[in-house]
Amino acid sequence: MTLFIWLFNFAFAASVPEGIYERPCMMFGDEDVLSSELVIQGNIWTTTHTAFEDTACEMPYLIFQTRYKALTQKNDVDLTAIAFSYTVLTDEVAEALNFIEYCGFHDWQKGITKTVTGLQCADFTVPALGEIIYSIFEYNEIGAINSELYLGVPSVFRDGKAPEARHDQTDIWPYYLKRH
Repeated sequence: MTLFIWLFNFAFAASVPEGIYERPCMMFGDEDVLSSELVIQGNIWTTTHTAFEDTACEMPYLIFQTRYKALTQKNDVDLTAIAFSYTVLTDEVAEALNFIEYCGFHDWQKGITKTVTGLQCADFTVPALGEIIYSIFEYNEIGAINSELYLGVPSVFRDGKAPEARHDQTDIWPYYLKRH
């Protein structure tokens, strides 16, 4: 009986198709302009966020990349931290980050990627290796030409740091499966 229940749950476990998902360039808050790309290969989810100086998204200045091992079941996803990094794209940003010793570094350089897994970066504590974020997702196929992927976001009582605090709402902005 236990094997049957396990097979039943496995058969109906939701999954997200492999591929490249994109979130178009848009403004977040008052001054952050970002585009994001999520690459799903097997159970590895790699997100690359590119920050821009302009609303036309023509002058990138910083890349933040996250890599997780994902375990999905139904619409839950447990994301185990593998690696996080920043890449500075301009000399001006490198100088500014060096001045404030961002993430504890004082040797930022244009074009050089720095691993920041588990570090304190200003008011942001980057997840440590092996740290798990308990989240949710919603995947929608819209006809034969479009698919949307919504990822969970933290809320006041659902920060994703424990199974009982799993995110319970998704971001309003989806990632779109890139079609070739």
